[in-house]
Amino acid sequence: MAGLVTGISDKMIGRRGEEYKQIYFKLDDGSSALTYVSPSYRNFNRWIPVLTAGIGAKVDVLKRKGERLINGDSKVFVIAK
Repeated sequence: MAGLVTGISDKMIGRRGEEYKQIYFKLDDGSSALTYVSPSYRNFNRWIPVLTAGIGAKVDVLKRKGERLINGDSKVFVIAK
């Protein structure tokens, strides 16, 4: 599934002290979703290009984990800035 990055939160601190950010998406089906990314997660490297591209980036290969949640293990890539 493809989508557009509509927002990236500032750095937040989780309950266990880990840093993370939320990335918000408008998906091609018209729905909204988000994912959580953290340098302490093993899948963080696949999200670095999305964070670098920033708001307005078109991304693909997003997989849902729930109604409004994108799986952090998605093999996401930026298709347009």
